[in-house]
Amino acid sequence: SHDHDHTTNTTAISSQAIWHILQAFLTEFPQYNPSGNGNNSVGINLFTESYGGHYGPAFATYFEKQNDLLDQGKLPADKTLKIDLVSLGIIQGCVDDTIQGSSYPDFAYSNSYDIKAVSVTDYKSMKHSFSKSGGCQEQIEKCRKAVTSKDRNNTAADECSSAVIYCNQYVVNPFEASGRSPYDISQASLDPYPSNLYLEYLNTAAVQSS
Repeated sequence: SHDHDHTTNTTAISSQAIWHILQAFLTEFPQYNPSGNGNNSVGINLFTESYGGHYGPAFATYFEKQNDLLDQGKLPADKTLKIDLVSLGIIQGCVDDTIQGSSYPDFAYSNSYDIKAVSVTDYKSMKHSFSKSGGCQEQIEKCRKAVTSKDRNNTAADECSSAVIYCNQYVVNPFEASGRSPYDISQASLDPYPSNLYLEYLNTAAVQSS
């Protein structure tokens, strides 16, 4: 619906939502249960990309906690599927912005492809914007401190929002302006959205019947 009031707004809440979706989907469609041996266990391979460096491990942790509760009898065994995470894949993952952020301008300017995606002026500006007092790194650290504080509420939201906006504007955007893909510097940036022709395929009787 794209209605923010009906959308998960944190990784923790999304973890719960995905777990419930898997419970409902695999109960309703047992033919897609990869275990197939009636032991009430579901094997899942979770592959994530980009921000999946954050939410992939969070989802995996939540699945494991729910499994523990099920094993301890704190969740009803007759109404709960155990979600066994067989593997977690992270592709081009954002894992730690304080580490990756400092590398962003370096790779944009000096890389094994010998591509200078940004000018030397932009490179120096990106580096300075990351490390200076009040810059990207310091704002990320303030965000993290606010999130772990007892009185986080609006303070954490404000600190983290400011950090994202600042880091994107002064550290990331100069590379984005180069027109090169943030996932593969050797390629031009591609449209991530497919043609709407797939709608015709989804509307065929065979697909809908399946």
